[in-house]
Amino acid sequence: MVYKSHIPFFRSAKDFSEFHSSSNPKSNVSVALGNFDGVHLGHQCLIDNLLATSPSTRESCLKLVMSFRPHPKKFFTDSFKTLSSLEEKLEALREAGCTHYVEERFTKKFSELTPEGFLENIVLGQLQANKVVVGEDYRFGKSRSGDAELLLKLSKKLNFEALIVSDLNKGEARVSSGRIKELLGQGLVSKCSELLGRDYSVIGRVVSGGKRGDSLTGFPTVNFRRREDLITPADGVYVSLLEEGGELRPSVTNIGLRPSVDGHNRFIETHILQGSIGDVYGQKFKVVLKERLRDELKFSSINELRKAISLDVEKAKQWFEANG
Repeated sequence: MVYKSHIPFFRSAKDFSEFHSSSNPKSNVSVALGNFDGVHLGHQCLIDNLLATSPSTRESCLKLVMSFRPHPKKFFTDSFKTLSSLEEKLEALREAGCTHYVEERFTKKFSELTPEGFLENIVLGQLQANKVVVGEDYRFGKSRSGDAELLLKLSKKLNFEALIVSDLNKGEARVSSGRIKELLGQGLVSKCSELLGRDYSVIGRVVSGGKRGDSLTGFPTVNFRRREDLITPADGVYVSLLEEGGELRPSVTNIGLRPSVDGHNRFIETHILQGSIGDVYGQKFKVVLKERLRDELKFSSINELRKAISLDVEKAKQWFEANG
């Protein structure tokens, strides 16, 4: 496998409880709660506060992030799409400094837990948390009836520490997953990167489907498919970087239906600007999108398509020359 990311990952609070009990049962536990979709600057601020704090005792402390699968909004609204796949989220959490991650399954039974029941049974009971860190807009419990104010009240009743982290604003608006989705829908990947605190990227497994286009255009590509439940940036041509073996290789990427070739399936197609990449079918890569060059267009002939791709390649090379 070309692309790898490792972070201690527990598929339930119960699994973490068993790990904690067997490895270091006397250590304290601090947990940050949220959906962490995209792991943007606001989420990173939450994680920074988690890592910088510990219970008032001097004993050792495990610090973990807890989220849910599926995303609660996905559970109630099937058409809801997330910014990140699990693998993308784990990579972003690792980069943000997260050392342990718990992803609790969100079910109908789980959704009916009261705010106090969620804290007592899951956060304090299974995670054995001494400290809880959340954002000021955090909601929890049945029908999202619990908020930051209730968390503070319950922390006194149930005897744990609670830290509420203020929202992070950039420009005139709050940094949020929804704001990033809107920008991606417009293809504004560089603005997304500003809110993410890192370059926007996608991780994908190489699929077949590009050989016909490669032979027609003369520009070989590495092709990915994005899952339907994940946000895909607006169709178009982007300056990009393909990560191969730890090296970021300048490239140009087309996202869309390839209307000049077949027009049936949406692909992410990446062409390396220099050299070749060999047979990588089935392997995983990360593609970093730097800047959008143009809309995806349907051309009147393959020759016109070739000319357009040649121009895209030249513009991408010029972008890298200007931006280092």
